[in-house]
Amino acid sequence: PASRLAGEIVMRAGELQGLLLTLSINGKPIAGHFGVREGDAYHPWIAAFDPALSAYSPGQTFLSEAIRAMPGLGIRNYDLSAGSDDGYVMVRGKFE
Repeated sequence: PASRLAGEIVMRAGELQGLLLTLSINGKPIAGHFGVREGDAYHPWIAAFDPALSAYSPGQTFLSEAIRAMPGLGIRNYDLSAGSDDGYVMVRGKFE
């Protein structure tokens, strides 16, 4: 099946923008992040995935595809912030 990662700017306020990234298979969204972007930094606030596909790790697949898509979106820092274990994750660098 064909998969696609789509980035869509959903609102703008100066340098701060809302950004929705989704991963789709055959036109059906299976995972995504919604968050804010400022310049080349993106901080997702809300993550979701299709629980019917949890055996296939749609969230991990989404994250891998999102990182690959960063150069085309002009994003250099993908700030995942604190997780449930109070860890802090930031994917940064030249996405090439």
